[in-house]
Amino acid sequence: MAKKLKTRAKELGLTQENANLLLACAAGLGIYGVGVTTLDESVKLAQNDEQYRKFAKMLYGTTPGVVLSSLGLLAGISFAQQQAMDMGYISKNAGRKAKAAAVGFAGATMLSRLPYGNIGQRFDYLAAGSPSAALNLTGNDAVLLTNSL
Repeated sequence: MAKKLKTRAKELGLTQENANLLLACAAGLGIYGVGVTTLDESVKLAQNDEQYRKFAKMLYGTTPGVVLSSLGLLAGISFAQQQAMDMGYISKNAGRKAKAAAVGFAGATMLSRLPYGNIGQRFDYLAAGSPSAALNLTGNDAVLLTNSL
């Protein structure tokens, strides 16, 4: 007979505090998404198509744009976590865990999108489990991974 869900959840570390941490991170992602969408749509309405394309390339396709958007993501998650701490949903100790999770998430997001030195592509190859492709972008492993996508 299977164990009760409540016991199994505790064994996996799924506590109420961890659930609150995840919800705070999800709320921060929502805040970031609303902010970026509002900025994006405002620029799209205020400018012609050519100007909007330049803006989008600057924000989403250049190293400063990727760093800026990653900092915005970190700010959104940190704001939601601070609100959760102020409301008493997570403790200060859990807040430290939440900040570490936010930095890890924002850092991984930034590294997977960074165009400088093909860092984003190398990070994607590492995430796919191929260090040889990450080291040699023109090698057989990299070609196989690129063609499989």
